[in-house]
Amino acid sequence: MHLTNKDSFVFYKNPGDHNVNYIIGEWTNSQEFKSSNSFIITPFTGKTQEISGNKGLLNIDIFISNNETNNINTFSKEQYIDQVEKYIKLCKNNSIDKIVLSRIVKIKNNIPNIFTIFKKLCESYDHSFNYILNHPDYGMWMGASPEILIKGTGGNFKTIALAGSTKWNNNIKWREKEIEEQQYVKFYIENILKGHTENLKCINDLETIKAGNIAHLSSTFHFNINSSIYNLIKDLHPTPAVCGIPLKTTKELIINNEIHNRKLYTGFLGEINKDAISLYVNLRCMRINFNEFNIYVGGGITAKSNPQEEWEETEIKAQTMLSLIEN
Repeated sequence: MHLTNKDSFVFYKNPGDHNVNYIIGEWTNSQEFKSSNSFIITPFTGKTQEISGNKGLLNIDIFISNNETNNINTFSKEQYIDQVEKYIKLCKNNSIDKIVLSRIVKIKNNIPNIFTIFKKLCESYDHSFNYILNHPDYGMWMGASPEILIKGTGGNFKTIALAGSTKWNNNIKWREKEIEEQQYVKFYIENILKGHTENLKCINDLETIKAGNIAHLSSTFHFNINSSIYNLIKDLHPTPAVCGIPLKTTKELIINNEIHNRKLYTGFLGEINKDAISLYVNLRCMRINFNEFNIYVGGGITAKSNPQEEWEETEIKAQTMLSLIEN
């Protein structure tokens, strides 16, 4: 099958699954996640949309059919480090506890068939949630997310508090900065869950998980929902893992100080059907334009952050997508 950036579609592969699912249809506004057998997307700020249609497994070609470009601003190294320093000062004077700062890495697009990159993505990152989608407003996106927002069947669900990053090696020694950053996320999510769930249990606290060339700290929560999934997700998103603490203040700072629109980056996406829900935070992702790839990366800033190290962390995170494009 031949698709272009004029079509609305999503292809996705669940972690550890060998099958690639697809839906080709139309994106529509989603009302309280009531539709079944759908794929939904929610931007960092904005409304949830869903697509329903054909599903299955097939071989496909995806091309960008015109010279549409997207002029996106992005921080230089100096600008990024300067903004990190400003956020560190806010953390030190107790205006905020943590904030996530993002930027965009731009790489020239010389790849005709975009689906070839998606196949490489699925081969290289088998244990992440992998997708490629096209939307008439947001454009074409591809990603490999390690972070579950919520997943489960019936009344049994789980979520993870994922934060703190370092380059993967076999003998990681986590610093106080990364542990503190992850615990901010854990305690925030735990407090949200207490208002919507019962039988809440935290397992594998401060577990080190591997996501490509990056290691993260993770805590997993299992629970039963005693309210609506819609209300729980509305309270969960965005978590401090992609925004900050306190939520309202840091969200305003992000919107006012990042010189690009995050769009789908740090939103969430995934599958909903009558039996199950499986949603992931949209990390390790890029927007695909006719002439370039825009790779979105970011990191959590606290009072213990080092500006140069924060820049280097985003460079490492960009390698997830860069390794597919440059090899």
